[in-house]
Amino acid sequence: MESTEAELIARPVLEFTPIQVTDAMNRSFEEYMVPMVFTPASFERRFRGEHLDAEASKLWFQGEELVGVVFIARRGWTSRVAAMGLVREARGKHYGRQMLQAAIEEATARGDRSMLLEVFAANEPARRLYERLGFRNERELFSFRYVPNPKSPQRIAENYRK
Repeated sequence: MESTEAELIARPVLEFTPIQVTDAMNRSFEEYMVPMVFTPASFERRFRGEHLDAEASKLWFQGEELVGVVFIARRGWTSRVAAMGLVREARGKHYGRQMLQAAIEEATARGDRSMLLEVFAANEPARRLYERLGFRNERELFSFRYVPNPKSPQRIAENYRK
């Protein structure tokens, strides 16, 4: 891994248009294990319900070049890393540590009592980073999906009438 001392600059999401924020998100999650491609409308739908804090959420740059994103959702005195990603060219350069450490420090300065995040078990580099910064695993997450067959709504309606 290459280490660098290059200075990164964080700018709040408030300073950008929805198109710019969406583009930064999409670029920061290219080739991610779960495909994520947003339009401004789908980004808004996805993050509005999570209470995304547009001041605490940042786009990170090295000079004029996008490095990545850290989106923070807030409820009460709890911050949650709703999304954190790096553009392909910035991965493996330890920028994630600097970005997340800044988010932790800002949450502490705001008086937040905790910070949460979720990560796929298979994402070892992210898991190691989070553990190095003091995050502790509380539980394993499971993902379930239900795909109804064409007859399911009818069956549900029939059962409801009984």
